[in-house]
Amino acid sequence: MDDERVSELPIQPCAARSPYRWALWTNRSNSAATRWSPNWPAPAGHVAVVGGPHSGKSMMVRSLITALALTHTPAETQFYCLDFGGGALSSLAELPHVGSIATRLAPDRVRRTIAELDTLLAQREERFAALGVDSMAEYRRLLRAGKAPADERYGDVFLVVDGWLTLRQEFEGAGHVDRQPGRARVEFGIHVVLTASRWGEIRSQIGICSARGFELRPRRRVRV
Repeated sequence: MDDERVSELPIQPCAARSPYRWALWTNRSNSAATRWSPNWPAPAGHVAVVGGPHSGKSMMVRSLITALALTHTPAETQFYCLDFGGGALSSLAELPHVGSIATRLAPDRVRRTIAELDTLLAQREERFAALGVDSMAEYRRLLRAGKAPADERYGDVFLVVDGWLTLRQEFEGAGHVDRQPGRARVEFGIHVVLTASRWGEIRSQIGICSARGFELRPRRRVRV
């Protein structure tokens, strides 16, 4: 990301938090690289990366996935990717943390991915009620202690959408994920990571007003 400047936008705080951290190295000046480690993904559990063509959106999302895969086991963290950005995420397919990578050429697989996460959300709601669990933090403790239901196959799950507008425009019905309450997904350990060209492409229902937002801008080169 040598040619990009990363800007972190001011975000409205809220209560939902997750213990994840990740690091991004970005060259903010011509002379030195900066290690930048925001809390993951405070405060709302979702991440939006916005920028124009070739601004580095897919690279930033790929860096996020690999950083979390390096610091968390496949039982703790899983990624389900919808790659509409030209195949930048395909190189991650062999990571044990990655459940699937679907492209626009596999519309049935895209819809199955969304449907599977819908099912997981419903199951988590039922299980939390049955176990008397009131937060994802408590459920993580149960998972680590081996006290979660025996058929639980997931920890924190990340739906990664590289090309949010494509999901909304080309997959009728699948884009309903942005109409579900954003906080509800996070409280059950389901996060959304997305890329978009403009903030206007993202509906407010996804909770972007309280998500972690990043905007990538090409660095202007000045000729002397």
